[in-house]
Amino acid sequence: MTPDDRPGLPVVPSLRVRQSPAPADLAGRAAPPVPPPSAGGLGAAEVGTLLGQGAAATGANRALAEAEGRDPDRGP
Repeated sequence: MTPDDRPGLPVVPSLRVRQSPAPADLAGRAAPPVPPPSAGGLGAAEVGTLLGQGAAATGANRALAEAEGRDPDRGP
């Protein structure tokens, strides 16, 4: 199943969302700084910290792949 095959979110006609007005000084505000991209990649320890390690992480990743309708043995 690809993301395009998934059913969309249900429409709730009774749900009313209102956006508050923008701040009065918005046009004069400077854009926030954006850090420059890093040329270096993540190290193995950083990747392990982000993705998790060990049997618990492996089990969680397999369960998530199966819940999304993907074959966990095939990869991404």
